[in-house]
Amino acid sequence: MINDLLNPTIEGLEIYDTILLLLGFGCVVTTALFALSYGLFYRWRKNSAGRSTMYLVASLFFMFGLGVLARGVSPVYPGKSLLTTVVFVAVLVTLFRLLITLWMHFVDRGVKVTPNEFSDDTLPGR
Repeated sequence: MINDLLNPTIEGLEIYDTILLLLGFGCVVTTALFALSYGLFYRWRKNSAGRSTMYLVASLFFMFGLGVLARGVSPVYPGKSLLTTVVFVAVLVTLFRLLITLWMHFVDRGVKVTPNEFSDDTLPGR
């Protein structure tokens, strides 16, 4: 069994590629439906957390879309390098924005976290 995983046959690789393509397509459809539902039925523009959530879901959509393009269309398609760079930069900016939003939430609430609060002594079962 392990040998089959380490040295797959051509048929095994084709099945694996098909499974990954279907999973990626499912992720693209799910993130698109979430973004559409969230955009239509929730006032996500009203607060920073809502905007960050929408941007995160949109960046996931584009990341999964890159995978579907690479597996479903062709591993080498026109503009792949530029498109991949743009999507990765957008994801990085989105994650950074999400981090800033989280930190600003802590500051607004006056949360003070000290290192002792998260020491190993406070974990359950210790």
